[in-house]
Amino acid sequence: MKKVLFFAVAICAIGFTSCKKDWTCTCTDEFGDSYSYEIQNSRRPEASTACNAFEFAGENCSLN
Repeated sequence: MKKVLFFAVAICAIGFTSCKKDWTCTCTDEFGDSYSYEIQNSRRPEASTACNAFEFAGENCSLN
């Protein structure tokens, strides 16, 4: 019974991490101004890469 439960949880975890959804990338510059960019229909690794591409000198971006 424990093995069945373990595999069910593992399959659910994989299902939640592989779905595509909309993400918000929020960047803050060195002056404290905040900018948001929408990244649509992407998986988390793809969205993270796209969010990091928005970082310019002095900016810090995070994915929400």
